[in-house]
Amino acid sequence: MATPPSREQLARIAGQLPNGARSLINPNKVGEEAYQRHLAGREQTIPEEELLDVFATYPDLLLKPIVVTPHGVSVGFDPERLESLWRQSFQGGGV
Repeated sequence: MATPPSREQLARIAGQLPNGARSLINPNKVGEEAYQRHLAGREQTIPEEELLDVFATYPDLLLKPIVVTPHGVSVGFDPERLESLWRQSFQGGGV
């Protein structure tokens, strides 16, 4: 990731997601040392603030892409969500 989001940006993004910062955990990174050290077995119980600290230190553990628009946030490859945000942002309509 060229320029990872700051902890503050991550907190704002997480605030817009149904499962908070847990929505940002990349399950494909389970084999990485940082994941094993900080998240393994704690994915559902780690406190939100601690999880944001982990992401700020280890941004490679984030699920990507993270798309933020005035109409919402999309995390991961969710074509339907991305299309909905695109329509709302660039066509002025809703889906």
